Amino acid sequence: MPDVVLWGVELPFLLVIFIVSGLMHLIVDAFFARKGIYSQVWHPGLFRVAIFMCIFSVSGLIFYVY
Repeated sequence: MPDVVLWGVELPFLLVIFIVSGLMHLIVDAFFARKGIYSQVWHPGLFRVAIFMCIFSVSGLIFYVY
């Protein structure tokens, strides 16, 4: 994967994927909160972290394969 150069600083592409995954997680988190899904899970904080890890892992694999 290529590196990203931002204002003369070379950043790994995985950092870009991390930031985009964080923004996607905010959208999914707001949707789940609005639908009341967090009241149905045992540990909402752990569920939120697991959702973020799933989003980050899948998006990282998609960009790694292509």
